[in-house]
Amino acid sequence: LAARKKDPNHTATSFNLASAYIQAGAFAEAQTILTDLHLKNPDNPEVLLNMAVVELGLDRPEQALAFLDRADIKFAQPRYEVLIHRGTAHSRLGDFNEALAFYQKAANIAPERARLSLNIAIAYDNLTQYDQAIEYYLIFLDQFKNLDPAQRHEIEQRVRKLKAYLAQKQGAETQ
Repeated sequence: LAARKKDPNHTATSFNLASAYIQAGAFAEAQTILTDLHLKNPDNPEVLLNMAVVELGLDRPEQALAFLDRADIKFAQPRYEVLIHRGTAHSRLGDFNEALAFYQKAANIAPERARLSLNIAIAYDNLTQYDQAIEYYLIFLDQFKNLDPAQRHEIEQRVRKLKAYLAQKQGAETQ
């Protein structure tokens, strides 16, 4: 903030401040800065990508997709960040098949990203493809060793419920 007060037109400082606001969940503040940067340079793919993140943070997935479409065109090759945010936008719209397709494309670029495994698990869970959901929940838990204990417990509990449901379903089918 101090650096931006000294030179409010310094693009890198403004971009970094907007990124910090995004990290802090202050999406309205980030949007103000990014809108200004976007007006000055409407073809900057990093600004477009961050505008999409802000739109997702403000729960406006349709607007996020519009920014992601434009960012995707500006980047020379497919980017993990564009793909995962597209998946998130489609997930928020309830289109889990489309979300899963984008998550899988992102996994082709960066399969080691732990949060991606969670997103894939949730998409499969919403599609009632529970075997796959369990697989990806377990991958996530294995990848993310320092997960908050409450979050770990919640995911482990979901895995137990899904396993119990599948066991019950399998038992009913064999009778």
